[in-house]
Amino acid sequence: ASIALCSDGAAVDLSSLLIGADPGGTWTAPDGTAHGPSLDPASASNGAYLYTLAAMAPCVGDQAAINVTVNPAPHAGANAALSLCDQGPQVDLFAQLGPAADPGGSWTGPDGLPHSTTYNPASDMPGTFTYSVMGAAPCTTASATVTITESTTPNAGPDASIALCSDGAAVDLSSLLTGADPGGTWINTLGNPVPPLFDPTTDPAGTFIY
Repeated sequence: ASIALCSDGAAVDLSSLLIGADPGGTWTAPDGTAHGPSLDPASASNGAYLYTLAAMAPCVGDQAAINVTVNPAPHAGANAALSLCDQGPQVDLFAQLGPAADPGGSWTGPDGLPHSTTYNPASDMPGTFTYSVMGAAPCTTASATVTITESTTPNAGPDASIALCSDGAAVDLSSLLTGADPGGTWINTLGNPVPPLFDPTTDPAGTFIY
């Protein structure tokens, strides 16, 4: 008989593969050493495991071979999570899985479509990316995920200039920053915090930073 096993599979009773065999025989491993009927794929060698029944005169003995193939279990590595900036550099997703991950697998994006191993914050949507490594039967496919979240880069708006008259009305400096995110703070030329409302009748001119 023949059997294919996965290196991380359960132990197998070789005797169960010998249909109709007489009990009482002995087992020999491929290297010629004595072996029991129980085979653990984690430590088993590839090759023929022999079951031998001794001769009982005038009958001769008999022998059967179980040809064993142990396929290595695939390893996709460990799950990971990344927090990135939407204007940050590209990231190699495979490098996030740890040293145990087998190369040669395939990536799937959050949309279920194939994806490269490179994540580009400028063009890719964040979410969960799945790395899959196929296993030779009876090993199943191994998978691991890299979950990415993105933070939006703050926008302080474009630089601006304004000329005012010393007796003019107060101006809200924030109104000059087209498209700026709210919630920031203002400092004057001296580096001191100031309110966004500039009063030309009392406030000195200069550069105000948001």
